[in-house]
Amino acid sequence: MVENTASRWEPEDDDEYESASAELKERFAIWAANAGVAIDHDVPEGLLHYKWAYVDGHLTRWTRLDLSEIYLEVYPAKAMADPDELDEVLAEARAFLIFLSATGLLEEESESAEVLIDHLDQIAGRFRANMADQSRYSFG
Repeated sequence: MVENTASRWEPEDDDEYESASAELKERFAIWAANAGVAIDHDVPEGLLHYKWAYVDGHLTRWTRLDLSEIYLEVYPAKAMADPDELDEVLAEARAFLIFLSATGLLEEESESAEVLIDHLDQIAGRFRANMADQSRYSFG
């Protein structure tokens, strides 16, 4: 595996993104299996893609602002999910943030996993409302 350097997790083009994303998903799958977390290894795909394509491009540096932008703006515009699946979407994000923290991959400049997870809990209601707001939908 490639060493854990900041530039490794801040891809500059599609090929670098695909490689970094695949490696993070593989590491996540191994961590989840070892931790007894029953979760699909592809879970972070949307989160990683939105972070790379629509936020700051750094896959292991996370802030509350990043999560708000993804789950309150980008996700409602780009993703379709049944209302019954929305809690699972946020649970998957929590698992990924715990993984990053537990494995030392959460960039130093990030806010702590505890702060980020608490923030996801705080925005859950607005996330649900935004996902139900058809005026936020966009093509693509």
